[in-house]
Amino acid sequence: MKSSTAAFFDELGRRGHEPLLERVRATVRFDIGDGSSVDHRVLHLDRGDVRVTSEDGEVTADCVVIVGEDLFEEIVGGRTGAMAAFLRGALIVEGDPEVLVLVQRLFPGHPRGTAQPARVTSAEAADLGEADRASADIAGREASGTGAAPP
Repeated sequence: MKSSTAAFFDELGRRGHEPLLERVRATVRFDIGDGSSVDHRVLHLDRGDVRVTSEDGEVTADCVVIVGEDLFEEIVGGRTGAMAAFLRGALIVEGDPEVLVLVQRLFPGHPRGTAQPARVTSAEAADLGEADRASADIAGREASGTGAAPP
């Protein structure tokens, strides 16, 4: 596990209590791998109380996040978002994805978090640009009364 990833989980464990998660009771297992090995970190959330453990083997969790080591570095570095990565198919969520939505508040760059604003990668910007252009095209056709997108 890379040092910034380890530092992220160490800092989470030291927090003890996170007001942003006071309504959450869940367990999240992060399976972080580089192809040859997988590190497991389990985040136990109990109404804002946060505990992080390192457990090998199968741990029952409400949500399991399976992610590559480099991508997780991007997430904990605030350079990409966990949900954006999930929606791109770059990380896998088993179980309840809503838990990831709640837990992403802990990652740097989240608007309700405490770190700097997230930066958008050039690939994400290109994806967003395509989506914005498509939305604008549809909105323009609807406003002009021409209907749905052309075949």
